[in-house]
Amino acid sequence: MHCQCPPTNLGRVLADSFGWEPIIDHQLRFAISSTRPLSGTMTCMSIKVSPEELSDELRRWGFGFLITVGSDGASHVISLMPEVVDDGANGVRLRFDAGGGRACRNVAEHAAVTIVFPPRSSGDGFSLLVDGDAIVEGDIVVVAPSGAVLHRPAPPLPGLQRVDWGSEADYRARVSRDGFADPSSRPFEVDPDSPLHGHEADVRGLVVSGTFVLRMDGADETFESGDGFELASGTLHAESSGDAGATVLLALR
Repeated sequence: MHCQCPPTNLGRVLADSFGWEPIIDHQLRFAISSTRPLSGTMTCMSIKVSPEELSDELRRWGFGFLITVGSDGASHVISLMPEVVDDGANGVRLRFDAGGGRACRNVAEHAAVTIVFPPRSSGDGFSLLVDGDAIVEGDIVVVAPSGAVLHRPAPPLPGLQRVDWGSEADYRARVSRDGFADPSSRPFEVDPDSPLHGHEADVRGLVVSGTFVLRMDGADETFESGDGFELASGTLHAESSGDAGATVLLALR
């Protein structure tokens, strides 16, 4: 997906707000799939919203920032509550009552727009970004979405903590949603001499079988089959297992 973002002044605001550095080209767009973290910020994650999911997803949000670009290349941002229309035949449409002003004039010249829905106070920190092509109907800007993503900075993990992932399917869904790589299965054996070390990546684990042991500065944390955990990057630990060994699913970010 390419967010059809206006020039660097607004791009800087969005970068500061959402934690990524816009990579702007001559068409004033930046690729979310190619975003890179700002220095000193948290890793970011983006989740694509499929066309089939978009109608229901949009109804969960309130006002959004409709971003248009004029013939002079200057951006214009207007905060409005859209009407979400889905008649089935034409797909989802967003209708913004722009009052026939500058947004309407910009769309008449450049149809490509971006809508940014900021995080909800009761939500999980995600913003919704929607690209689309717009037309003007009187005072109304009508947007036909072409792509959408949920986006947020990834929160840091607090050392080691136990997590109830539920089922293996729930675990896999959670790690995928939060920007982790696909889990891999790894066997462990008893290893009392394993040295303390840290990883550059955050780790989420689910014990599939046996007893898994994490040694943390002299204290052992034991996890049985079905137990889950999160381990923050850089946390010193050593891996071992019970007498029968252990198999653990591990996902890295």
